[in-house]
Amino acid sequence: FLSGRCFNQESKTPYQPFRDILSEYIDRVKKLEPAQKEKTILRLKESLGQLGEIILKINPNMEDLLGKQPALVPLEPEKEHRRLLMVASKFFLELGTSFEPVVLFLDNLQWSDEASLSLLSEITSQIKDFSLLILGTYRDNEIGQTHSLNEIIQETKTKGYPIEEIALNL
Repeated sequence: FLSGRCFNQESKTPYQPFRDILSEYIDRVKKLEPAQKEKTILRLKESLGQLGEIILKINPNMEDLLGKQPALVPLEPEKEHRRLLMVASKFFLELGTSFEPVVLFLDNLQWSDEASLSLLSEITSQIKDFSLLILGTYRDNEIGQTHSLNEIIQETKTKGYPIEEIALNL
C-alpha cells in the first residue's frame, strides 16, 4: 500500500502524488532483508533498462535504489513527454507482482496537476493485466465535466476495466 497526495495550491509540483508514492516505496525497499532488497532493485533496474533517469525526474531520491543512471538521449519536447509517460507508467504498473500486488492510493485528485493526471491516464490505459489496484479520492463537487479526471474515469469505463465509484454523502 503506497500513497500520494495532491494539494490545493497555486504552484503545484508536477507528479507530486507519484513522487510521494516513490518516497514510500524507497523506504519500504530499504527495510527489506538484504537478499530480497537486492532482488527487488534488480527487478526495478531490468524494468527501466537504460531509461532510469526518467524515474529520477519524478523522484530524484530513487537514485538511492537505482544508482547513477545514464543520461537520456534528448528528444523533441512532445516525444520527451510521451517517453516519460510510457516509461513511468510501465514502472508503476510493474511495482507489483502476482505474489505481491500493490495498491496505489491517490488522495484529493480534484487538486491534481495535469502531469499527474496524464500519468494516471497512461497507467489506467494499460492496467488490465497488472497486479496493481488504484484507489483515488476526489470531491466530485470540485470537478466539472471537462476535468481530466472525469475523462480518465470515462475512458476506463469505456475500455470495460473494473472501476467502482463510491459516493460518500456527509
